[in-house]
Amino acid sequence: MAKQEGETRAETLQAPTFSVEQLLASKQFSGVEKDVLRGVLEPDRSYSLDEARVAMKVYAESEVQ
Repeated sequence: MAKQEGETRAETLQAPTFSVEQLLASKQFSGVEKDVLRGVLEPDRSYSLDEARVAMKVYAESEVQ
């Protein structure tokens, strides 16, 4: 793949993405984390591990109303 002008190496490499079902089956997350993921991730979308972790962090740091 040819690198376009102004594109960095980090931009050409993309993290792999996974369905919500794959993330929930992963050993990367504990049972409690999987419960949070079920509630915060959109089922029809794919997420990288970092995106899933960020979604959990945003949820954990959100203010209770």
